[in-house]
Amino acid sequence: MEQALSRDPLVVAGTSAAPDLTEDEARARVGRLLARRAAGTGDRWVVVADGLDVGVVGARLEDDGWELGWALLPAGRGRGLAPGAVRQVAETLLAGGAHRVRALVLPGNAASRRVACRAGFVRDGVLDRGGRRLQVWCRAPAARA
Repeated sequence: MEQALSRDPLVVAGTSAAPDLTEDEARARVGRLLARRAAGTGDRWVVVADGLDVGVVGARLEDDGWELGWALLPAGRGRGLAPGAVRQVAETLLAGGAHRVRALVLPGNAASRRVACRAGFVRDGVLDRGGRRLQVWCRAPAARA
């Protein structure tokens, strides 16, 4: 999955994914993801449709809370899969005690903005990270009646 994502031009352009990972680089990335899972500072879920792995949703614990990222391969795009997967991961984190969950989206990534909106996130400003200007989208727990 990591190699496939790294070879998709839309994924590379719209995320922080490194392009053209070798098998060793992809295995090293998976190793880092598993270390985050073991430490409780991250996790990654595979999006499956029609028995095929078509994308991922990842969560990473940062200093100011949980941050989500997602990417779908062409076989998963345009099917409404991303908003549901992102919503489900956000709800899981919020139910586990997170005060809010955020996603950082490149300003030109209209597809990810739509996913964030459909997953219940609201725009919450802009920040610079590593010289990149990113839109901040947040989701808080639902208000209780």
